[in-house]
Amino acid sequence: MTPIVGLVLGGLVATCIFLRFLLSATQDAKEPPAILTGIPFVQPLIGMIREKSRFYIRLRFVHSLQKRGELGPDTAQGTPPSSPSTPSACRSSASMSSTPLS
Repeated sequence: MTPIVGLVLGGLVATCIFLRFLLSATQDAKEPPAILTGIPFVQPLIGMIREKSRFYIRLRFVHSLQKRGELGPDTAQGTPPSSPSTPSACRSSASMSSTPLS
């Protein structure tokens, strides 16, 4: 490995370690857990750029599944219910009814 490649890789590793430390140092115990912490601060930024407003919808959906125990804590995958790939039977279930409760 050439010295430049080693220096670049070492810099990337050091940056990741620093960002993880910064995330843990700024996260209060009273706050909800951080989501998308693979590469702190960078991974959410990339998601916001790529997905625009769908990014927040997906995070809310994945976080609600994690709270209910349907996804593991490190899973950031999921398809929000309004996406076209969701079966129509799920969208029209009684639990997701839009009629007001009286």
